[in-house]
Parts: sequence; C-alpha cells; structure tokens
Amino acid sequence: MASKAQIHPAADWLDAACHVALQEYPQFRRVPSSPARTAVLALEGVMQPFTRDSDLRRLVPDLECGARVYVAGGILVHADDCRRGHPVPPYLGQLLGLSTEFQVRVLVEDVAVPPRAYCLRPFIAPVHFHTTLPPPPHTYLDGALCTYFPSTEPLPFDETRLLRFLDYTAIWLAKFLIWQRTGAFGEPRWIGPAADHSPGYLLAHVRPEWPCPCGKPLEYYRCCRDEHMRQFLQGMIGGK
Repeated sequence: MASKAQIHPAADWLDAACHVALQEYPQFRRVPSSPARTAVLALEGVMQPFTRDSDLRRLVPDLECGARVYVAGGILVHADDCRRGHPVPPYLGQLLGLSTEFQVRVLVEDVAVPPRAYCLRPFIAPVHFHTTLPPPPHTYLDGALCTYFPSTEPLPFDETRLLRFLDYTAIWLAKFLIWQRTGAFGEPRWIGPAADHSPGYLLAHVRPEWPCPCGKPLEYYRCCRDEHMRQFLQGMIGGK
C-alpha cells in the first residue's frame, strides 16, 4: 500500500504538515534554509518546556518512568486522566526555576527522512565541540537532538508528522534541562527510558527500512546494519 507521501506531491504534503504544526506552535515560522544546509523546509521558534514550578511535582515523575505527558505548543502539561502515583524525586529541589526558553530550528532535508532539530539559543554544541566537559547525551555528531523514544517508530507520512516531531523536541528539551541542572550538583540525570545502542539490541528492535539510529538520512539496511551484524557475530564467536 502506498504511503500518503507517495500519493500526494511532496510539496503539497509538506505544506499541509507545516500548516498543522504551526497551528499548534504559532510561535514558530518558516525561515530560509541556511546556505550550509540544503533543506526543503526550515522552521524556527521558541519553546519553554516548563513554565511553573508547581507542575514539576507531577511532570518529573511521569518523565522519569516514561509515562505519557501532553505537550501544548512546546509546554509540557500533566495528563488530567493520569491516575498513577507521583513519588517525589530526591533531586526535585534542584529543579526549581526551570523556566529556560529555547530558540529551536527544525530542518526537513528530504521528505523521506525524519526532520532534525537544533538548539540555537542556548547553543547545544555538536559532540566534537566539547573538550573538557561531557557533551549532552542523546545528540548527534552535528548537534542535532535525538528526540525519539526507544519505542518510537518512524514518524508517519501524514499531516501530523511535523507536529509530533515538535512535541518530541519539547520533551527532549525538558529532559535536557533536568540533566543540566542536576549536573551542576555533580550527578547529571537523563531521566526516562533510554534505548540500548549495542549491535544486538539495534538488530532486534530497528527494522531494516527504518531510519538509521546513527542519524544519517539513510535507511538502517543501507547504512549501519551490516556493520552491526558483523559486530554482533564477532561478539558471539569471541564469547565462545
């Protein structure tokens, strides 16, 4: 069965996805792509994941255990239908005043591959920029944010594609703030579930046609899958 991206012209489908996203994120706007990057669409705007200290009491435990949270225009909102308990994290007192606003740019370099998000202000640098301090976890080599959850399948080829990606980005920024604030006290925490990046895990959980976990705009089978298979088999032989 053909995907919606194949049924409709790429420009029309992308315009529809952009329209849906900007309805929920009116603080974003379309901008020209950087001369250094070839992109069919570039969006730029601000996100402020946390706005009130009173929300942290319920949002942080939900993020920590991977429970569902809602995102409204880049702001994390506790689910009204949540009936689970919310034990107070021991580090909650370190998080007061998490009202940082981020300037974010989203690039769609090709309609067939996932969008990429970059934090412009405060600047989250690419991994190779860091010399003495550890880089933030869950970032790609070019500084793009790895916003997907361990169980996230590829974004759908429909009008919700960009909206979902912006929501994932807001949740990533919330976790980054917690990592940054707890790191100031010597114990940085990236809360919530995280995927194992070992070859065996990736081979078992990433389908060949899905985007490659390394972040390159290629399907897994066209990029790192063969190398992961080689490493996995070598590990099995070496372990005998």
